[in-house]
Amino acid sequence: MNIYEDEDLNDDEGRMLKLMLPAGEIPLFSTVTKKTGEKLYELRGHITFFKVPPDSPIPQRVAGDGVLFMVDERGNIECITRDKEILWHVREDGLAQWLHLREMERESK
Repeated sequence: MNIYEDEDLNDDEGRMLKLMLPAGEIPLFSTVTKKTGEKLYELRGHITFFKVPPDSPIPQRVAGDGVLFMVDERGNIECITRDKEILWHVREDGLAQWLHLREMERESK
């Protein structure tokens, strides 16, 4: 796991960090970017289309085994595999909570 400080996004709420992780290890609905990109996306496990195609029942949910979706602020969608490394943007306290939960999961096995 590679951790970087994102000094541009630090504020009164704390330090913002970026972690390079496989997408499948990042919590859904987190803010992410591509490894070398700056465009922010929200990581999702499924997406829902409305009225596509026009004669189909709505909503139409799309999900796939082994894939996740990165959705930008304009609604553009990129499909990625769970093992693709991307950058997770997370506050320091959010990272501490995530690490604590992972440790509890390991101990319960």
